[in-house]
Amino acid sequence: MTKQQNTLKGFAKHLSEFEFNALIKGKHLGFTAAYKMYSHCVFSLAWYLTKDHGLAEDIMQKTFEKLLQNSSTIKQRETLGGWLKQCVINETASWFRKHPQLYTISELSEELSNTSELPITTTLATGCLNQLPIHAKNVIYQHVVLGEKHSEIALKMGIEADHSRQIYHRAVKQIRQWLLAKGLK
Repeated sequence: MTKQQNTLKGFAKHLSEFEFNALIKGKHLGFTAAYKMYSHCVFSLAWYLTKDHGLAEDIMQKTFEKLLQNSSTIKQRETLGGWLKQCVINETASWFRKHPQLYTISELSEELSNTSELPITTTLATGCLNQLPIHAKNVIYQHVVLGEKHSEIALKMGIEADHSRQIYHRAVKQIRQWLLAKGLK
């Protein structure tokens, strides 16, 4: 069984009747039980969909905030896991709608290949870029392709300029490591 199948299977678990009743009444005990039972599944699905640890944590937090706000609307304990899974999917989709990718992978791969001292094929560059978290791809695109300064990138992304630089340097370092692992020096 794959990790993804295991994660989806985890949503099929059910709280006890006592814990579920506590949850829909807004009791701390019910929420804690739900969190303990489903938090790993919620995070794993969010990470699978985003490939970004920080973003997956944010989605998990929003999902459980929704559970706190809407627990009284859940009618059957058997539907809680499915409800949480759908919340993760909806939160992820919402994030991607609010933060559309500012580039295409092929455009970014071509630019990195042109500016690199290494003979990087588009396929190889695309493979490396696809492994990066979305925020790192955005910083690289804005800095390398659009030529923006980190202060400009920071304003757009709602982060500090130093954080933008840090994301950029970590992503470049990671790409170099991947390329070296593939035998390119």
